[in-house]
Amino acid sequence: NLLDGMRTYNRIFREATLMDAEIIRLSDATETLALNAIQAYIDVIRHRNIVTASRRNVSAHNRIAMQVADQVDAGKLSEADRFRANDKLLAAQLALAEAEGQLGDANSHFALIIGSRPSPNMSSNFHTHVPPSRSAMEAAAVSNSLQMKLADNDIQVQTYQGQIDNADWKPRLDAFASASVGRDRDGSSGPEDKIGAGLRLNWTLYKGGTRKATNARNKDLLMRAHYRKKQVESEVRDFARRAWNAYHSAQERKNLLDRSVSTNVRIVEAFRQEF
Repeated sequence: NLLDGMRTYNRIFREATLMDAEIIRLSDATETLALNAIQAYIDVIRHRNIVTASRRNVSAHNRIAMQVADQVDAGKLSEADRFRANDKLLAAQLALAEAEGQLGDANSHFALIIGSRPSPNMSSNFHTHVPPSRSAMEAAAVSNSLQMKLADNDIQVQTYQGQIDNADWKPRLDAFASASVGRDRDGSSGPEDKIGAGLRLNWTLYKGGTRKATNARNKDLLMRAHYRKKQVESEVRDFARRAWNAYHSAQERKNLLDRSVSTNVRIVEAFRQEF
């Protein structure tokens, strides 16, 4: 095969690109599994912290309820204060029961994903590297997205396929050679040796409008691949923006909750000093 309109070249690269696509899909599945494992790990740590805080909360409300009861018995507070204190204690106990149930669910999900129960000494030191801005986060998300790589891969595959189809309309030149040695062949007697070599040229010039239809189909498929890439990019950027907003919203909520905790601590201290 001396000349085939780059058919072999494009076919090799098309097959290589398809293989790359399978590798990307495997990486995507692996990444998804890793993210599920990370989420399961974080959920266990988070619910353990919630249970620990809930237990401290129950202990604190229990002490307050006992102090209120002493003040009621001493005639310094009314029975309504005792009821309110007991109600707060019951609410804290209910929150603890719910937290322990959620921790049990998190432990079960962890065992499903990881294959073993979570250990009691899991580290809670997480290293985060948040991009400096929302635009930087969007750029990083697009650059690292395996779905974007798959979309690029689909464009390359369709481009190579179009070149393969175009090769049908280009001249094809084949070289051949043959040799035979023998005697008494094909009805003749005596020795008969043959040696041959030559070139064969094939060139399809017209095939009933097939070329136009094939080109139109390939152009449409290539346009769809480009559209799919733009769609994937829009989805990735949207996800990155929402993740950025959620992260900063969580930071703001944390700051407000820290202030609320500090305020409640001062209220408790003031209550103890008063009574």
